[in-house]
Amino acid sequence: MIFFRGSKTKLTQFTTLALSVTFLSACSVLPKPKPAPAVYRLTAPQSLQSQSVEQTKVVNIEMPTTSKALSGMDIILSPDGRRLTMASGAHWAQPVPSLLQNSLIDMLMGNPNVTGIIPKGNTRVPYRLNMDIRRFEAVFDAGENAPPLAIVHLNFPLRRAKQGS
Repeated sequence: MIFFRGSKTKLTQFTTLALSVTFLSACSVLPKPKPAPAVYRLTAPQSLQSQSVEQTKVVNIEMPTTSKALSGMDIILSPDGRRLTMASGAHWAQPVPSLLQNSLIDMLMGNPNVTGIIPKGNTRVPYRLNMDIRRFEAVFDAGENAPPLAIVHLNFPLRRAKQGS
């Protein structure tokens, strides 16, 4: 038992404080945290089928171009083949253009016909590989309760670099 010397006001203040602390410890004024978003990476295939071509010394892999809707980290879904929405609570580990550029570089590193890969522009190289991302989405073609169909449409022009560039 706790005894106070002094006025009843101090006892009342202490009792009020003790009860407040007890009740506040049972409630939380902070909102419950949302579940952490799922983060996905894209992995490159183990091998790349290549045609018989002369051995390329160095290739410059340019940053892919795409529309604004596909240039972020959102995972794009198409519930009906016409509308695009973002997956809730999930995103890519990197923006989509960087993700695809890095996956292509990883894939080409194992190709014996390519002896060097440069991921930046403005270098003197014999070849430049550009990539245009046209579609990179999951379409629920069999309804929203069935697994989606992944649609990836890429354009890869490989061009011989101009002399002096």
